[in-house]
Amino acid sequence: MLRFFDMVVKNHADAGTRKLNFAEMALGDQAVHVICKIIKNSNKFAELDLSKNCFTNVGLKQIAKVL
Repeated sequence: MLRFFDMVVKNHADAGTRKLNFAEMALGDQAVHVICKIIKNSNKFAELDLSKNCFTNVGLKQIAKVL
């Protein structure tokens, strides 16, 4: 999964967009640690779309702490 997210970050950087879009990807709490790592290690993104995924309150609280 980490390689997938590395690819996503690279593709977004190459496209020049400042939006990180993970909408409708059926992601759950198991992806939270990777999303948090991307947020912590990159200041390239101004917008994050996590809509229509399967996060619980536990996962969302972890993401909110990083933001």
